[in-house]
Amino acid sequence: MPITNFVRARSTSVPRALGLLSCASLILTIRNAAAAIIVGAGSSVNFADNSIDLGCSDLTVAGSVGASAANVASIANLDLVGGSFAAGASRISLGGNFTNTGSFVAGSSRVAIVDACGNGTSQMSSATGFYDFVVASTSGKQILFPVAAAQSVAHSLILQGTPGHLLDVRSTVAGQRGVLALAEGAAQTIAYVNARDNHASIAHIAPGFPTQFNSVDSGNLVNWFLNVSGDTKLVPAPALGAGRWMLVAIMLLAAARNLFRRNRKFS
Repeated sequence: MPITNFVRARSTSVPRALGLLSCASLILTIRNAAAAIIVGAGSSVNFADNSIDLGCSDLTVAGSVGASAANVASIANLDLVGGSFAAGASRISLGGNFTNTGSFVAGSSRVAIVDACGNGTSQMSSATGFYDFVVASTSGKQILFPVAAAQSVAHSLILQGTPGHLLDVRSTVAGQRGVLALAEGAAQTIAYVNARDNHASIAHIAPGFPTQFNSVDSGNLVNWFLNVSGDTKLVPAPALGAGRWMLVAIMLLAAARNLFRRNRKFS
C-alpha cells in the first residue's frame, strides 16, 4: 500500500520522493549522510515490519509515522515537530538528538542511542515515555537529559559505557538536574557510567556503591547509587519523652546493680 501523500527526502544533492514503505519484507537503505527524510504535515507513512537504514540522515516528522515491528537504524537526529510516531514493537536506533514536540507512542518498542553517525553528544528534548530505553557507547559518548522534563522508562533501562570510555550522563543545564523516571520493578543495566546532575524520580538507579557498577558519582545526583552526592540527610533519632527516659534510667540502674552483685560474688 502506498503512503498517504508523500515522504520527501531532502539533501544537498538530489531530492528524492518515497511512495511506499508498507510493503512486506521491504529493506530500504539510504546512503547519503547529508539527506533529511521529512514526513510533512498532512502526510503519513507506515514502516510496518520493514528494515529501514537511514544512512545517517535526519528523520523529521511533522505528519504521522506508524510501525508494527520495524527495524529503523542509522538515524542521525529524530525530530518530532508536532507530528506523531506510533512505534509498536519496533527497534529504533539513532546517533544524535531525540527531539519531541509532538507525540511518541512507545508501545513495546526499544529506542537506542548509540555511537552511530559520528555524534559524540546526544540530547533529549521535552518529556517522552519509552518502553525500552538504551544509551550505549564504546567511545565515551555524552547523553544530556533536560531539566524538568522527565524521560520515563516503563520496562527496561540500559546505560552502558566501556572501560576507559565511560558514558557521561549529564543535564542540559550544568548544576541543575535532568530527570530520569524508571518505573518501579523495571529492569536496569548500569555499567561504566559517569553520572552528574540527575534525579531518578521514581525507582532508584544503580542502588549500591558506584564501584559495584564500574561507575563514577560526579555529584548532584538524587536516587542514584547510595546518594553520596545528593540530598540524603541524616534522620535524627526520635525524641524520648519523660516516661521513656525514666524507663531507660531504671533499666540502666538494674543492670549496674546486677553487675555489682556479680563482682561481689566472685571477689
